[in-house]
Amino acid sequence: MTSTPEVGVVIDRVVAAVADLAGLLAVSLGGSTQSDLFDDESDIDLHVYWQPPLADDSIRAERLAQVADAGCVVAGVTCWGLEDHLRIGGRAIELIYVELDELQAQIDQAYGPGLNGEGYTTAMLYVLAEGHIVHDPSGVATAPRARLWAEFPAPTRRLLLQHNPDLLRIYFKHLQLAQRRGDLLSVQHRRYTVQMVY
Repeated sequence: MTSTPEVGVVIDRVVAAVADLAGLLAVSLGGSTQSDLFDDESDIDLHVYWQPPLADDSIRAERLAQVADAGCVVAGVTCWGLEDHLRIGGRAIELIYVELDELQAQIDQAYGPGLNGEGYTTAMLYVLAEGHIVHDPSGVATAPRARLWAEFPAPTRRLLLQHNPDLLRIYFKHLQLAQRRGDLLSVQHRRYTVQMVY
């Protein structure tokens, strides 16, 4: 049985394989691996920041196949935006593609008129702010992070609190009830739903 390669080695292999592909600007590490909450079973989430035109699925698959375990590359998965999936040494890796101009527009809206929604409203802002940049030769992914680190966007906070107070009140009530009865699973679930909104 072969051992799973170190996370840093896996990341370096993937970045080296895709760094010069058309449209690719930067790569950051996210998920449990970025937050040091991973184990040997955890996948590696790599957020790939790009601008059109992006290399098509077949070109990305060909490049990834050069570093992946045999026969395991699936390019063009679209269940959560565009993703490519592969394994290296048995470890699962997901490349999650984020169109940088769209993300920049979302950041501008968050600090301008504000973002609003019932779930994951600021998720991609968090991914950019907290991800560990592993490849960004021109600094395009690094530059907007200072704004995101400085403060949570006040217009977005205001909109979320104005438009979701009933939802938040219900979630907080459920959270408090679960805490009182010692139901840690429900506490975790309701805490998650509060964070999903806000």
